Amino acid sequence: MPEPGSPHLPDYPGCWGCGPGSALGLVPPVAADGDHLRSVFALGPGHQGSPGAAHGGVLAALLDEAFGTLVWRRVAGRHATARQEVDFRAPLPLPATVAVDVWIAGRDGRKTWLTGRATNEDTELVVAEGRALFVRLR
Repeated sequence: MPEPGSPHLPDYPGCWGCGPGSALGLVPPVAADGDHLRSVFALGPGHQGSPGAAHGGVLAALLDEAFGTLVWRRVAGRHATARQEVDFRAPLPLPATVAVDVWIAGRDGRKTWLTGRATNEDTELVVAEGRALFVRLR
């Protein structure tokens, strides 16, 4: 089991989301407790979509990184995102600190279902909610 704060695949530094030198800079501090994981990200102008607000793709990537990290920590084997859905609830004004909480919702064989949400830490407003299916690779 990796130490809290380590990326989900330390042997793969080329990860677009969390690898060293990532254009998105998504290397989060992480706290895991059983089937729940919390990541906290500081977002700034480089994460902007519409003027003054976080890009929806960045929020989707934050959820995907957190989902992947939780699956890697809790379920044996390498996994890939098979499906992800994101519902955007409110704009996230920048700069902002966003907390991403994800949970394992169920498992069956090679499949793991997850749910999660991204919350503006300053206002406690949920800005995005997501669901994902991860599949263990053969």
